[in-house]
Amino acid sequence: NRTAHVMLTLALAIPATVQAETVKTTWGGPAELIYDTGFMHMLKKNPGGGVGLFDMELIQNDAPGAGASEKGVSTDTIFGRNRARKVLMLDDPRANKAWLVLFTIHQGKYPLQFTVNGQPARMNNWDGSKNHEIYRWAEFPVSALKKGRNVIDMFCPEASTPQDGWEIYISRADEFEQGGGNPADVGKTSFKSIDGGESWKESPFGPLGQTRAEYTVRVSLDRYVPAGWLASQVIDLWRGNSDDTIIPQREIQKMKLSIRADVPEGTKAEYYVRKGSDPGPFSQAWTEYQFVGSGPSLDYETGGADLNRRYIQFRVVLSTTNPQRSPVVKSATVDAELVQRVIPYKNIHMVSADNAP
Repeated sequence: NRTAHVMLTLALAIPATVQAETVKTTWGGPAELIYDTGFMHMLKKNPGGGVGLFDMELIQNDAPGAGASEKGVSTDTIFGRNRARKVLMLDDPRANKAWLVLFTIHQGKYPLQFTVNGQPARMNNWDGSKNHEIYRWAEFPVSALKKGRNVIDMFCPEASTPQDGWEIYISRADEFEQGGGNPADVGKTSFKSIDGGESWKESPFGPLGQTRAEYTVRVSLDRYVPAGWLASQVIDLWRGNSDDTIIPQREIQKMKLSIRADVPEGTKAEYYVRKGSDPGPFSQAWTEYQFVGSGPSLDYETGGADLNRRYIQFRVVLSTTNPQRSPVVKSATVDAELVQRVIPYKNIHMVSADNAP
């Protein structure tokens, strides 16, 4: 946002009334312009043009407490007969690619083997990052995923000592609240085996088995998130196509908002508009967003008393029920016609303007 501080000199004079002058405001262009100058949530620029839903979804339940802790043990090592199990829930298993993600502090001498619902895969050790915390990932077949409960088992039987194994972070329950999470169910989806997978014990971890925690083990899916939105910057309808600092008062006769989008089957694009009397988008001087249409195109017209505000913003809400498809906003334009009945004072001169970012 920008806040203008303008100092003016003013001589006492009254302008003469003149014949009404028609002024036009045009704003907009490709959706990428709105993305760069406005606001958005869970969207990205589409490689083929336009703006669509973000195409990566992280499935996890450990984030609020992830990382090193000063409260006690915060890692567990997979080696020999010591194995780890993580259970993650999925409402929809459809995706283009799938990746296992670990938060490690020490990678093993040998590859980490893992199964997803019984299907095998492995994570190789990465050169150049032996002994410091880093996220590592390995692809596994999407076909391994299923709706509901997904069981991930991790093991490294070639490692005979902890030093040769994989040391990964656990997310302690007593760190969750400070991280903005609820510790109530922490530990119910993480299990450890010390007999090569013949038996499993639910968390807690630690030398005395008193630390409830979740393994920082996640699944990253290459697929579209369910929903996101794109909002324009604040648009000043009075401004016309002028770059002048001082904008005279004008009457808005009519305004047209046009938006174009690609909306494949199973996806949706919905359009909303709000109006305000303050250029700050977080001011209280704004109405609530009003639904004005949906589908691949919008041509919304308003004006006069129905508009009666200098500033507007529009929002496009994108959603999908198919994670392999996304709607894409292609362009948006605003055209307004205004009337200026009084010329601005000719003896007002700007002395200085402080309009830093």
